[in-house]
Amino acid sequence: MMTTRPQLLVSVRDAWVAEEALAGGADWIDLKEPRRGPLGAVSAAAAREVVACVGERAPVSAAAGELGDWPKATSRELLDVAGVSHLKLGLAGCRDESWEGWWRAAQQDVAAAGKQLVAAAYADHEIARAPCPAAVVRCASRRGCWSIHSTNLQARLWIIGP
Repeated sequence: MMTTRPQLLVSVRDAWVAEEALAGGADWIDLKEPRRGPLGAVSAAAAREVVACVGERAPVSAAAGELGDWPKATSRELLDVAGVSHLKLGLAGCRDESWEGWWRAAQQDVAAAGKQLVAAAYADHEIARAPCPAAVVRCASRRGCWSIHSTNLQARLWIIGP
């Protein structure tokens, strides 16, 4: 029987914090700028610095904001950052919209850049005006994506693989 140990994902905003996280035992580095919201993106320049710092020691993912903003978001620059393997998009504000079509389009953008898209399902989805977590997990599962469960305030986080 194969068992795996839980892994520690640490959200960072710069290379210095990434180095500290790795020294503290982080298995996965996740780029996020909390001053820009629960899934606030770091700049492409900051992402490149973190990727250079981390090297092959851990996978690197990045928050890319909310799905509704994606078509014109500056976080699209993260598509061009080699070494970022996963991009996370939240669904705040998408509860009453045809978000699944938007999701497919975003997934195509992300896949074309050689990355995987991660769906952020908010436990406090009613406050965030987001689809319920079960709907997000179903969509992500059908599309072969990872999903994370979080609160809009980022108090709890669960990761579900593809």
